[in-house]
Amino acid sequence: MNILVVDDELQILSVWNGLFRALGVPIRTAVNGELAIEAMRQEPVDLLITDLRMPVADGFQVLQYIHSEVVPAPVTFVCSGFFDAEANAFERFTIERVIPKPFGFASELKYFREFLAQHP
Repeated sequence: MNILVVDDELQILSVWNGLFRALGVPIRTAVNGELAIEAMRQEPVDLLITDLRMPVADGFQVLQYIHSEVVPAPVTFVCSGFFDAEANAFERFTIERVIPKPFGFASELKYFREFLAQHP
């Protein structure tokens, strides 16, 4: 499975790297939406985890790109501390799950272990 995690916070990317490393699954990362879009143009993504508020291009621009340009669209997760304030903006996008920041490593490890077992 080809996984891309997008977040401008390097500490958060490090946590995601550790989580998926514990599951034995390599991931790619991008520090903003522009780099994420470029990465998806170069190689298709099966699973995307994106932050919302980032410099250069934000998570909404990433979601818009997927919505309008990517077929089939990756399974998409949003990881944000601001989701409640922006919930209405998601109605046009298909989001598998919202992961609130801060998130618990153990609970996300368990969730993604089960998710990946069901979606090899």
